[in-house]
Amino acid sequence: MPSVVYFTSQSQPINRILLDYAPANFTISTYPASLSDEEKIPLVASADFLLLFPGRLSEKVLRAAQKVKLIQLVSAGYDEMNLDLCRHLGIPVANNGGINAVDVAEHTVALILAFYRRLVELDRNARSNRWGELEIGLSTYTISGKTVGIIGLGHIGRQVARLLRAFGAYLLYHDPRPASPELERELRISRVSLVELLQSSDVVTLHVPLAAGTRHLIGWRELSHMKTTALRQHLPRIGSRRKGSVARSQTTAHPWRRDRRHGTGTAVVRPSDLFHGKCADHSACGRRYVRHLATAERNHLPKHATGMGRRASALSHSERTGGGCMIGVLAFLLTFSILNTAHAQTPPAGTAHDGKAFSFTPIRAGVFYVKGTGSLSAGCNTTLIVGRDDALLVDSHISPPAIYVLMEEMITVTDKPVRYVVNTHFHFDHAHGNQMFPDDVEIVGHTFTRDMIAAGNSKSGRSYNLFIGGLPGQIADLEKRLAEAKTDSARIVLQRQLSIQRTYKTATDAVTPRAPNRAFDRRLDLTMPGGRTVQVLFFGRGHTGGDVVVYLPEEKALVTGDLMTAGLSYIGDGYIEEWIETLEKVKTLDFTVILPGHGDPFEDRSRIDHFQAYLRDFWEKAKTMHAAGIPAEKAALQIDMTAHKPRFPSITGPGVNLHAVLRAYELIEEKAK
Repeated sequence: MPSVVYFTSQSQPINRILLDYAPANFTISTYPASLSDEEKIPLVASADFLLLFPGRLSEKVLRAAQKVKLIQLVSAGYDEMNLDLCRHLGIPVANNGGINAVDVAEHTVALILAFYRRLVELDRNARSNRWGELEIGLSTYTISGKTVGIIGLGHIGRQVARLLRAFGAYLLYHDPRPASPELERELRISRVSLVELLQSSDVVTLHVPLAAGTRHLIGWRELSHMKTTALRQHLPRIGSRRKGSVARSQTTAHPWRRDRRHGTGTAVVRPSDLFHGKCADHSACGRRYVRHLATAERNHLPKHATGMGRRASALSHSERTGGGCMIGVLAFLLTFSILNTAHAQTPPAGTAHDGKAFSFTPIRAGVFYVKGTGSLSAGCNTTLIVGRDDALLVDSHISPPAIYVLMEEMITVTDKPVRYVVNTHFHFDHAHGNQMFPDDVEIVGHTFTRDMIAAGNSKSGRSYNLFIGGLPGQIADLEKRLAEAKTDSARIVLQRQLSIQRTYKTATDAVTPRAPNRAFDRRLDLTMPGGRTVQVLFFGRGHTGGDVVVYLPEEKALVTGDLMTAGLSYIGDGYIEEWIETLEKVKTLDFTVILPGHGDPFEDRSRIDHFQAYLRDFWEKAKTMHAAGIPAEKAALQIDMTAHKPRFPSITGPGVNLHAVLRAYELIEEKAK
């Protein structure tokens, strides 16, 4: 029977409850999590499955788990598990996500009520026989009518929203991934930037995992956006998002002064991992934040409140005699939980990768060139253009998992939501992430691109078959080579390559092509909020029948997709003669940097001339071969383009890609007709 080894620090009654659910055909052995590594190693070496609470094993123990098929965590948190090593070893890790969502959500609301209704102070006064000392009408608040900002709309965040909706709160959320329109309507919640959420909210509650994108998420810079004076007006209703309807912070004092104690909730992570700022004693600040609500002092509530259950903000200043210290975090309800996912969407299959999947290189202010690092198959490079309120992404990568991970890592450079996506052409590696965006995101493309994707042509044809069709064979070859590998170093390299290719195959299988929902023929001008001008231009056919470029006139930056790359573009779907003419028109634009679909950005405009020369030479030689009756297969071996090697180092000798010759022959024959 399959053997399960359970390392646990839970009490026996809890362990018995869990083990009562075990299937009868499994042998389960329970051991204390406190065992030493030397004691654990022989246990995991013979196990088929591991069950863990807490989810933590050392590298030595993990490497001994040669037979283990799955590591199942009893908890939802996985930040203590060495996931990179598990990926390398090929051991899947599953968590118990969402299991405690209702409990944490109810606790969150309880903390809000405890703070707003002064329950801790009332209890303390009652126990001390100090009846009536707290002026209830002047210092308590209602949730009804308040704006609550939820950072992280995962399992817990959604439950918090459902509970608070019943109290009559207005709800905002910030999340790298937007919720579906249906969920937003159900919860009556609006997605906003992190800054807008902090500026607008009376209560902020955080439910995010401890990960690279959330580490040091909140600091003084972020907290400085929060309100510092009570507003005697109703905040904007959900969906209105009016500018100027809420106050910005005026305070310059640090919100975590060591001589102050604030009313807060509780943290389930190390505060130093999520907070950053200028606190003199960082760990002391964190400890203060996880203390009991009894630390909330009366003078942290507004002294100028009027009326029972008033509807003004609780984020007001505290007037310390002689100090003048401005406190901006009175109702900053801290309910971090690493036991929650940061995304409203379930990650698509195929997101597994080691380390960072993307690099973000600043090109101009608010313009980033995004390249894959190689740990996840991304396909093309993209360009991220950040405006005042939202962002535009040029191309959507090769698959849903690729764009999902990009959006997850994008939080390191901006918290603005993506409102526009431009498909430079229809090829799979530039457009197969479209399906991950909600319906209100404008996906822009040429009418040719729209029609090709809608007809399913992004999942067929020469380019798709060349790069995707061969995946099963590549995986089979890697599996064979791995089985025959003689050394550990060779096996490590092959295992990583195999893992990437399997993930790549899973990712491509998940694609349901989605065509642009905003198509145009010649030119489309987009003016992003804040005044940034983006021109999407079609100069003619080239790499495909619908290549567009994205031009930023003020920044003098040009995003070219595969119409112009840093090397030799794929010609298999091109219009070779027209391509040369189209590039000539592109050169009329005033730009100083090109951001290509593949390769690195470059400033040398003469590269366009060199590529035009290559296309002319190839076209003439292909015509000569065709006129001589030489089959495309032989012509592909004989055409000599080595004269262009100084400009294009990828040329190693005579011969060109067969698809390029097949396409040239098609164009020649079409022209003859």
